[in-house]
Amino acid sequence: MAGYDFLDTPTIEILKLLKPSDVERMVLNFKEFEFGYRDSDAVIYYKKDSKYDQISIPLHPEYTDYPLSLSTTVKTIADNLKRPIRELLTILGLKHPSDIIYFELKGEGIESGTVPLESGANLYSGAYNTLLAAAFSTDVPGKKYYVYSRLSNSRDITKFCRIGQTNISSYSVPLICPLFVRDKKEINYLKWEDDPKQAYTRHVTINLMKTVDYITESLSQDKIKRLTNPSKDEPVISSNICDALVEMEPKKDNLTLQINPGWLLEPPEGKLQEKVIIKNEYFKDIKEISYELKPKHVIESEIRDYLGTVHLLKDNLKGIKQDGAITDGQIRISIIGPSGKLILAKMVLDREDYLKASIAHSQGKAIIVRGVLEKSQRAHEIVDIEKLEIAEILNK
Repeated sequence: MAGYDFLDTPTIEILKLLKPSDVERMVLNFKEFEFGYRDSDAVIYYKKDSKYDQISIPLHPEYTDYPLSLSTTVKTIADNLKRPIRELLTILGLKHPSDIIYFELKGEGIESGTVPLESGANLYSGAYNTLLAAAFSTDVPGKKYYVYSRLSNSRDITKFCRIGQTNISSYSVPLICPLFVRDKKEINYLKWEDDPKQAYTRHVTINLMKTVDYITESLSQDKIKRLTNPSKDEPVISSNICDALVEMEPKKDNLTLQINPGWLLEPPEGKLQEKVIIKNEYFKDIKEISYELKPKHVIESEIRDYLGTVHLLKDNLKGIKQDGAITDGQIRISIIGPSGKLILAKMVLDREDYLKASIAHSQGKAIIVRGVLEKSQRAHEIVDIEKLEIAEILNK
């Protein structure tokens, strides 16, 4: 059917699941439309400036022609919103109102919606880290570097987000970010009639788009210095968000990274780009900017494996406090540092890893820990720990 080429089998199944109340709930938020009338078969909304432009919502999901009738409704809404139909179907199926940020690769060879494995994997990981970095800088503005393990509350946004399906003719990672407010430790989702300006989520996604736009604008104008040494009135860019962008660098020259916001309910006030295109030649500069922004105490910013021997557990650390109270699960190990010298580094472990370290300590075995090595004024520390294992082979 002409104009309805989106009606493949999966889409029809999605339409079958949509309730008339879900569709009407969205239409109620359109300022351009007003209620017309309701009868036994449908509810009608008119466009305020044209009684001939209307949205008809079928009311009987049990009818066999319901998916086809509803597809007409969805197409009319999509045309008025100037939003892709598949994006609209995703929104309609959401339990809570959500913003969607699209991290998209565009270019030759991906019209079928596929990309090289490495590029696709990096896009998912980079999108996650970009959102997390934006949450960090929303919670603690003005810092150029964040230790990922220190800001656990910022991870709230990643706990509740979802990933949508990619669009054909490009490859995109749609991050679906439910609009919620954070009251102490409680998360309260916004209702469809609520003002999105109060949402913590909206503050994070606005921060993300403003930051990425500011980076690309600065690079296009050859104003790199303001990214590494901002003046009093300029925004502070973190190395974390730069690292996340670099992670999504296309592995093929014919691909381009593009980030697009899909605001639900009321769009944010003020100037915000509809899309930000990060040209391939920018990634080298972004990598250098990230290096400049990292504080000097970060010895090795990349996650890597360290081989060491456990020297001190939390029970015998009380005599050498250096950074305040001893934390449960804290240990110290000796490792070979970047300079080739033996150094003592502390770590704070969860219950499982602490048990492994205790076993290694009691048996005189080495451990292998994967993380990031930092150095403050008084101590070394391994943070962002991904894995800790007893080095069984090396101890045989």
